[in-house]
Amino acid sequence: LFRSKEQSQAFERLAAYDTGRFNLGGGDQPEALDGALISADLFPVLGVNPVLGDSLRPEHEQPGQNRVALISNGLWLRRFGADKNVLGKTLMLDGNSYTVSGVMPANFNFPEKAELWIPLAFSPDEVKDRSYNHLSVIGRMKPGVSLQQAQMEMSTIANSLAQQYPQSRSE
Repeated sequence: LFRSKEQSQAFERLAAYDTGRFNLGGGDQPEALDGALISADLFPVLGVNPVLGDSLRPEHEQPGQNRVALISNGLWLRRFGADKNVLGKTLMLDGNSYTVSGVMPANFNFPEKAELWIPLAFSPDEVKDRSYNHLSVIGRMKPGVSLQQAQMEMSTIANSLAQQYPQSRSE
């Protein structure tokens, strides 16, 4: 993704995400939630902002600075009773503490069924490790760029990466 962002001329922004299941602890009722690990550009690519609080920032993609979470409107209603003071509260996800930094709009549903979003954060060693290939990528094309142009550009970048890193190519 990082190299694609640098090489792309067809897209205003590119973002990555991976879906996952998280165990929300604390409170009276632990629950399993569908969620997503996301790059900071995901919400701008989709043209959506939290209705309460802040979106992710690029620094949240750094290990140690990634312990923030945005929550769905449904989770905010169900778990926090629509408390407008939810920002800064702690969520226990899979035994790790995250700070609530925002609440997403009621009609926001991406990826499908997600109720929380936390930042993707890769250490420099993980960025160099080409074996993690489970991310989905989404982009916003620049005005005037056709779908065919964007597809050609992404194919060219993908082919270049496949030649540069043949050992990490997934079939």
